Amino acid sequence: MFTVKIKIKEKNPDMLAAIKKRMAEIGRHKVVAGFPKGRLNNPHYEGEKGKPGPSIIDVAIWNNFGIGVPKRDFMTPATKLWQTYIEQQVASYQDDLVSGAMDIRMFLKTMGEAGAHFISDSIVKLQEPPNAQVTIEGGWITKHGKPIKIKGKKSSNPLYDSGDMSKAPIYEIRSR
Repeated sequence: MFTVKIKIKEKNPDMLAAIKKRMAEIGRHKVVAGFPKGRLNNPHYEGEKGKPGPSIIDVAIWNNFGIGVPKRDFMTPATKLWQTYIEQQVASYQDDLVSGAMDIRMFLKTMGEAGAHFISDSIVKLQEPPNAQVTIEGGWITKHGKPIKIKGKKSSNPLYDSGDMSKAPIYEIRSR
């Protein structure tokens, strides 16, 4: 019978604890991209009796989900591109993120800027379905039982005219 004794000496016994701490720090943050709720009014919509019209997020929701207008889903393609991009970046920088060589907030900032860009780009590139005639010429429509005046568009792109909606996406880094 043979007896073998193995002694393991760790070069850095605190490394596992440091990695666990870093992973917990990473998990406390997330990045989101989209539209700032209630911050931006759309100058192309006038409300009743001089009141501000709907916000950019209202118009984005109506168009993306087809509420009162044809559905123009620009968020799904943007989200798919963003998810793929994040997966690629995490794979490329995972060692630096875990080791602390890369600042998590800077990484999330870069991912957030990319997310806002993908949304903007999706808005600009969307072509179908085309605009209604009232959208092109301008006039009055009713949204949720309220009359809204629409100015005529300068562009045939369904979601792009002045650029207000394509410039509106932002990102935020949030703590969980």
